[in-house]
This record gives sequence, structure tokens and C-alpha cells, in this order.
Amino acid sequence: MRVMDKRDEPERRLEIFVVGLAILLLGCALAADQAWFDRHFLPVFIVPRPVMMIMEQGLRGTVILAAFGGGMTVAGQGGDLSGVPLPAAPYAAPGA
Repeated sequence: MRVMDKRDEPERRLEIFVVGLAILLLGCALAADQAWFDRHFLPVFIVPRPVMMIMEQGLRGTVILAAFGGGMTVAGQGGDLSGVPLPAAPYAAPGA
């Protein structure tokens, strides 16, 4: 078991953000059924409806895979995102 100190706090926040975003994307993709797509996207009349439905479901599947992949990437690293470069805080003092 690893003891957390103040230096681990940015990595922990990033982990929580990435997992939260993955859960949000997964929930949105699972909630987006064909009726939702019909209400929120205008039809492209050049493309036949069956092709449009396949493209919409492909988009939904891609979002599900991206959410699952993002969550599993963080979980696969055991929450250790030390290899991920974090941007410097804009309020940090020079040399901090």
C-alpha cells in the first residue's frame, strides 16, 4: 500500500477527473438511443436513413469504447498517473 503525500494530490485529482469523464461519457452513450438521435440531429437527405442509423450507432459505439478505454487505462495503471505530464499551475511561484 502506498502512502499518499501532498505531491500525489494533482495525480489523484487527474485520476478522479478522467474516471468521472469516462463514467459521464458512458452514461451519455448508453442513454442515446435512436429516438434521441432523431430529436437532436437533422437528417442528411442525401444519405439514406439506414446508412444514417448505422453511422449514428457507430458513433455511439465509439463513445462507449472511448469511455471504457479511458477508465480502464487509469484503472490498469492502478491510479498511478505519474507518467502523465501535468501542466504547471499558473499561480505557482518560480522554482516551486
